[in-house]
Amino acid sequence: MRYFLVCVLLSLVQAQARTAMAVDVIFEPLASITNDRNADLQNLGVLLVLGRIVGLRFDTINGKNPHEAYFSLHDMERGAVLDGDGKHKAIVLRGSIDPTVGNADLVITYLSNGLSGRHKDCRADIVRDERGQWHIVNIYDHRWVDHLIVQTWKLGISTIEGICPR
Repeated sequence: MRYFLVCVLLSLVQAQARTAMAVDVIFEPLASITNDRNADLQNLGVLLVLGRIVGLRFDTINGKNPHEAYFSLHDMERGAVLDGDGKHKAIVLRGSIDPTVGNADLVITYLSNGLSGRHKDCRADIVRDERGQWHIVNIYDHRWVDHLIVQTWKLGISTIEGICPR
């Protein structure tokens, strides 16, 4: 009987711990994303637990296929596909995020020519300000960016305005 009671108590504690962890995950938006090809509206933000980044969330709010995509820190190191299909990876976000220090070095790879398969890269940072808020930083002009515009042409993406130079 005592063994049964201990098992029940352990199960209750584990259930409460899982519930507490789920409640402690906070989504903090970084930037909205639009493009010149359609009316999609997307948001990119960090997932925080106790103020530390544990991943990213990419939401398509308005568009043909509204959904949320979650990416762990490990996914980010390998490259998180934000836009694309099984054949073409249109936008990939890759980099390392230091959850304790509060910064990230990112490489954004985008499909510049779908016919030839050519990709271009640009860089951005994610930093935490003195108030603890997270921001995307354009490393070329060192400004915070809260809106990105995907500029396209017939065969792909020409630039991502806000973080990539032309």
